[in-house]
Amino acid sequence: MIPNGSWLAYMQKQLQDERGFAQKGLANGRHLTALQSIFTHQGEEVPAGIMAAHGAWWILADLDIGNSAIKVTFRHKDTARMVILRIPTSYGRSQTIRAGESVVTYRLGSTGKTFRLYDTIDGQPIQSGFCHERLRDSRMVALFWSSLIEGMIAAGYRPGEYTLALGLGLPNEEVVRGKAIPQTQEALDELRGTDEEPKPQEVVRVDERGQAATWTIRIVRLFPGAQTLGTFAAWHYGLNGEAVNMRWRRLDIFDIGGEHQSHFRATLTPRPNGQPGSRLSGEGRIIGKGVVGIVDRLIDSVKVQYQKTITRTAAHQAVIDGTLLIDGQDADVRELIDNEVEETGEDLVAPTAEAMASHESFVMDTGGGVVGLREMLEGAARAANRKDDDHLIMPDELTGIANSLGLWALTFFAAQQAAQVSLAAERESLRLSAAVAVAGRNGNGR
Repeated sequence: MIPNGSWLAYMQKQLQDERGFAQKGLANGRHLTALQSIFTHQGEEVPAGIMAAHGAWWILADLDIGNSAIKVTFRHKDTARMVILRIPTSYGRSQTIRAGESVVTYRLGSTGKTFRLYDTIDGQPIQSGFCHERLRDSRMVALFWSSLIEGMIAAGYRPGEYTLALGLGLPNEEVVRGKAIPQTQEALDELRGTDEEPKPQEVVRVDERGQAATWTIRIVRLFPGAQTLGTFAAWHYGLNGEAVNMRWRRLDIFDIGGEHQSHFRATLTPRPNGQPGSRLSGEGRIIGKGVVGIVDRLIDSVKVQYQKTITRTAAHQAVIDGTLLIDGQDADVRELIDNEVEETGEDLVAPTAEAMASHESFVMDTGGGVVGLREMLEGAARAANRKDDDHLIMPDELTGIANSLGLWALTFFAAQQAAQVSLAAERESLRLSAAVAVAGRNGNGR
C-alpha cells in the first residue's frame, strides 16, 4: 500500500496519468524519468535551488551511487519537472570515429584522460563494493562528475560554473546518524573538498558533433544518506515534509539491488512530553547478493546458447531491458532471464518471506530486482496471508526512482536548514561589523 499524499503516491499518479513520463534506452542504457512540478504545502513550486549567504545560489541535486548504476536527480531549471537519470557504472576509453556521429566524451581538467560513459556493450564495469574504496578509483571519480553534468543537461542547464548542494545516497553500512563513516568521509573530502573549502572540478564535455564545452562544479554542501532511507522517506512523508503514515511504527524494507540485497528497518516512536511527530530510528545492512547471481548465470547461458561472452554490465542491462546485442542485432533474452530467476529467485525472496510470515512490521520490497521477482514476492505475500494495506511490492515504474526522489526531498529540507544557518551567520557578521564601525566613529569623535 502506498499512503495517500506521499511522495510515492505523487510519483505513481503522474506516471499513470502520463503527466510524467519514463523513457528507456536513451544512448546505451540511460533511463530518464521526468515528473511534473512538485508543490509545497503553501502551493509554491519546489525550487531548483536555494539562496544562501552572500547571494550564493545552491542548485539542489541528489546522486545515488549504486553498484550497477548511478542515478542523478535535479529539478528542471525552467520547466519545473523533476528529472531522474540512470547511468550504468560502465567506463570506456574514447575512440576516434571516422564516419557518422561521434559519442559524447569527457575529460577531467586539462590533463585528464578522455573517456566515455554508459557503454553497456563493451565498456569496463567499475568495481563494486564500499564507496570509500570505489571513490578512490579514477574511473569512478570520472563517472561521479560526468554523471552530475549529464543530469544537469537533462535538467536544462548549459555549460558554465555552478554551485551544488548535493544529497549523496550511500550504502546503508556507510552512514551513521546521518553522517558518512570516517573512511567514506575522507574519500569524499579528497573528491570535493569540504563545506568550508570546496574544490572546483573542471570537466570538458565533447558532444556528438565534436563541440567542446567546459563545466566547473563546486559542491558546497554534501548531505549523505542511507540509500534505502530514500524509499522510506518517499513512502512516509508528504510533499510538505510532514508524515502521512500515521499507522505503522515498524517497517522492514528489502532493497534488491544489482550487487547486493540490503535490509533497512525503520522504527518510529512517539516523541516525549506530548511533542508532535515521531522519532525515527533506522538501521540497515547488506544481507546477501542481489541480482548479480541472476546476472552471472545469464552470462553463462549466453555463452552456451550464443557462443558469445558478454560483460557483466551488459548482462545487468539485459535483466532490465530483456534484450542483448548479439551478432549486431537485438536478441530477446527474456526466456533465459526467466529461467535464471526460477533457479535463483527463491534465495532472494527468502528474507522477505520470513518478514512477511512474522507479521511484526509493514514489509516493503524495492530495487531493480523487484521487476523480475514480482511473481515470487507476491506468492510470499499470499502465503503469509498479507493484506494489501500491510505490505508493498514497489510498482515497476517506481522501483528505479523511489530512492532517488526520496533522497532529493530529504536534501531539499536539509539544504533549506543549512541555507538558513548561513544567512543567519551572514546577518550576525554584518551586525557585528556595523557595531564595530559605530564604536570606531564614537571613539574618533572623542
